[in-house]
Amino acid sequence: PFATITGSNVPSRSRGTSRSMSDVSDGGMLTTESNLLFTGGREGYFHALDARTGALLWKASLGAQIVMAPITFMVDGKQYVSVISGHTLVTFGLRD
Repeated sequence: PFATITGSNVPSRSRGTSRSMSDVSDGGMLTTESNLLFTGGREGYFHALDARTGALLWKASLGAQIVMAPITFMVDGKQYVSVISGHTLVTFGLRD
C-alpha cells in the first residue's frame, strides 16, 4: 500500500479504524454526516468508504488523476458529490 487512511474520534482522543490504500491522494477527502468518506488518487479511482469502519463501499475509475477534494451539495432535496478528474468535473447522485 502507498498510504493509510486512519480515523480518529476527536472528543475521546481515540484512534479509529485504518484502511490501507493502493493509491496516494493529493486531492483531499470529504466526510458526510451519514459517515461516508470520499477520496481519490493519482491512478484516477474515486472511492466511497464507510467512515466508521473503513470498508470500501464503492469505487469508480474516472480515467485521470483526482485533482481536488470532493465537494457535496443538495439540489431539490437530493445530495450530490462532485470531484475533478484531470480536466473533467464528475458528479454522482447519492442514494437516499
